Amino acid sequence: MINYPSLGDLMEKATTQEACLAEEYMLIKRVRQVSLLWAIRPYCEELSDQVNGCA
Repeated sequence: MINYPSLGDLMEKATTQEACLAEEYMLIKRVRQVSLLWAIRPYCEELSDQVNGCA
């Protein structure tokens, strides 16, 4: 006899997969934000130096 998963088991697995995908998405989003900050850092430092030079 074949044991088919119950609807509850399938929904739990789907919920777990959704949670993992959401967590992975947020991690990727955060990495992109940090990468962008590192990419623009030299420009921010240059602007900061210019502003401090005016004080």
